Amino acid sequence: MTVIVKEIPTAERQEWDDLINHSPQRTVFLEYEYLHMWAETNPTFHLTRIGCYDDSSQKLVGGQAFLHKNYLGIRLSTILNLFYVSTPTLRDSAQEDEVRRLEILRALACYVKKRLPYMLVEVHPNLTDVRPYLYNGWRASCEYTHIWDLRNRNAPLENMHHRSRSHVQHAEKDLAFARESSADTLCEFVQLYRKTMMKFNWLPDATWEMNFRKYVSWMETRDMFRLYTCRTVNGELVGAILYILSRINRTVYVWLIGYNPETKIKGWSDTLNCHAAQELSSEFDFFDFGEGSRESIYRAKDTAGTTSVPFWVLKTAFSQRWLFIYDRLKLVRYTIARFPLFKQGHSTE
Repeated sequence: MTVIVKEIPTAERQEWDDLINHSPQRTVFLEYEYLHMWAETNPTFHLTRIGCYDDSSQKLVGGQAFLHKNYLGIRLSTILNLFYVSTPTLRDSAQEDEVRRLEILRALACYVKKRLPYMLVEVHPNLTDVRPYLYNGWRASCEYTHIWDLRNRNAPLENMHHRSRSHVQHAEKDLAFARESSADTLCEFVQLYRKTMMKFNWLPDATWEMNFRKYVSWMETRDMFRLYTCRTVNGELVGAILYILSRINRTVYVWLIGYNPETKIKGWSDTLNCHAAQELSSEFDFFDFGEGSRESIYRAKDTAGTTSVPFWVLKTAFSQRWLFIYDRLKLVRYTIARFPLFKQGHSTE
């Protein structure tokens, strides 16, 4: 099979969504409407989609979508809290045929490295063979996502480590867990999320909050967003977790978590996830926690009874250097923002 790779016009939607609907990598994050929403909501994001076409039939058989920054004509990857961002995407029939699969991946790997060398690629877990990227000079590292299988709604609690299960049992007695949707609760979450992110050397500012509220509003109108809370008997918010619902592959994705890093209450997050999972198990088959950047996060997800599933993260030499610089710039910006003088003139509250 001979393939042709080219950028897909911005307005082209039908052919792209047909590819996603018939791809093993399908998630809500790849659908045109979702990608377009992110690019339209945040003016610093740009959307570029790469299509791989069968030369004889002109049918779209594979592709990749990138949400990125754009500086002086250079397209730069950015860190997004989305799942398997920019994964290579193949049509069902192409993935099942090894020769076609490798040919499509080879074409995408070569084109993207040449035209978008600063991109980061997180490969969907069911696409395990990334040799074509390695042969084209990409560097691969293995990460792990963590998943609950909801087809047995009792499995999450039954598979937990006995100590975590004990914490859940105590939390259920002492705390209140519920789904909430009010504007006041969202405000509470934003304040709590700021405290959480300070632990990770990042301070969400007013621009972040404005864009965040637009994302949430858009997803709420399409019934693909849930907010669950954990409160004390006095109504104090202990923690909250936001979920994105991907009906196209019957998966719940843990999106954002807000809590006070100084809290001493054990088991609230596992209990809240169990509560959400049981409520959503009638509509969804899987609960994807995503990866964690710290060992403590990995351990917490392991003791929660999740299944660890590997996936590949691909970088070029250019993207690796750029992401290192990007991370350092974020740290500098956070450090400056903590100075009282800076806060007076540029409040992030």
